Amino acid sequence: MLLIHHERKVLVAREQVARLDLGIDGRLDLLDEAIERAVEACRVGDVDAELDAVDDPADPHTAGDSRGVRARIVPGAGGGDGGLFAGILVRYLALVATDLPDGPGAGHTRARAAQMVLDTAEAVWQGRAIVDGAPLFSADWRTPAVIPTASGTDAQFIAGAVHSSETPERDLSVQLSGWMALEAAARVAGGLSEY
Repeated sequence: MLLIHHERKVLVAREQVARLDLGIDGRLDLLDEAIERAVEACRVGDVDAELDAVDDPADPHTAGDSRGVRARIVPGAGGGDGGLFAGILVRYLALVATDLPDGPGAGHTRARAAQMVLDTAEAVWQGRAIVDGAPLFSADWRTPAVIPTASGTDAQFIAGAVHSSETPERDLSVQLSGWMALEAAARVAGGLSEY
């Protein structure tokens, strides 16, 4: 039931985003593909095969991990309105980790989702910069944050959507997404459901 509820939310969000023409279709297509594959894997019970594709040891972002953790770090999603997508994805992974009902492979799936959330939050925190004593999160969680300067363009509201600043770390959406990832990790670490 939880999966069907979230699947409906994804469909509604996809329709709303399609109407906005945010100029980030490539990233949305990749996110759509990943969500569709995960939903289909859950539907047919082939969750392990789908997660094996996520946990590719040949992935340059996870290869050689000294902790032996192979879970992929969710990359940030840039700035503007798109800056929230990665935080939303990590929030849903946390729901999988804490709320996925029992069933074939459910324990394994919960553990893998939890590890992805925790590894992503660690990357978010490690990639931060400190500005005036406060964290500034990167727009791409796999790379260190870029501290915005006074030069460059700010985010712009165009045709109902906010487009990224020249340095996306300046955008509230990027910072909120980073905090969402940290909050999701705290819930997973504590075994607490969002609901």
